[in-house]
Amino acid sequence: MANVNYDEGTIQLANDWYAAEGLKNKIADMLASGNYKISNYATALEELDGKMEGSESISAVLTAKILDGLKKISSKSSKSMGDCIREALTIYLRP
Repeated sequence: MANVNYDEGTIQLANDWYAAEGLKNKIADMLASGNYKISNYATALEELDGKMEGSESISAVLTAKILDGLKKISSKSSKSMGDCIREALTIYLRP
């Protein structure tokens, strides 16, 4: 399972971050040059597509106090604010 940045719509592969279009271009370039070792890139593209499928952006109005707390949590955990919000919603909405 690769790291996915939902905020940017990218996936990490071999220490580089790729958007879907970048992965498609990488695969096309590799095939054009005769390099057929594309399975890692194709798998990453499938995983990214699967993770991003059906995702939507939402917006919310937060009080300054909540926003400040969110910024502190984000900086301490080295996660994006979007990741912190997704994690909190996942915990809160867990069946």
